[in-house]
Amino acid sequence: MPAFTEVQRYARHPLFGPLVLIALAGAWAALLAVAGTSGLGFASPLQGALVWLGLAGATAAAVLFAVARLETTVEPDGLRTRFAPLQPHGRFVPWRRLTTFAAVSYSPVRDYGGWGVRGWGQTMAYNARGSEGVLLLTTDGRSLLVGSQRALELERAIAAASGRAPAARTATLATARKGRLAS
Repeated sequence: MPAFTEVQRYARHPLFGPLVLIALAGAWAALLAVAGTSGLGFASPLQGALVWLGLAGATAAAVLFAVARLETTVEPDGLRTRFAPLQPHGRFVPWRRLTTFAAVSYSPVRDYGGWGVRGWGQTMAYNARGSEGVLLLTTDGRSLLVGSQRALELERAIAAASGRAPAARTATLATARKGRLAS
């Protein structure tokens, strides 16, 4: 049985509703503008197909954000995090690969370029909302930030399951990325 489970949804983000409404209104406005004043008569079949395709894409994106969720689970042998439904398996960090970890505050936009699965190479972030999370450093020099609405509880669950003490909470992302979390 997992020691900790958290599910975060994008749809609960404060900007979700307004962004979806703006995207859908923009798509419909484009449809009507291209259709012109003569009903839904397009200049060509290709133009009509492209407009409807754009509207379908905007609607699909809105639905995806409505159902997307970040799932984080502390298991007896490691930490699992994934964005459902896009990632069937997500990322798994076994405790044997964990060097150190700490609950941190961060800026999703400044530090990782936004929300979602972010980063590349040695630095990755999984976050859905908020500015709190747990940063993990692994034996191969990689860092993984897992956003959480319950960061301290997640940190305690990782400590209990891995048998390790967390690093000092005063660590910043800049020092953590250089592998210098204080133990």
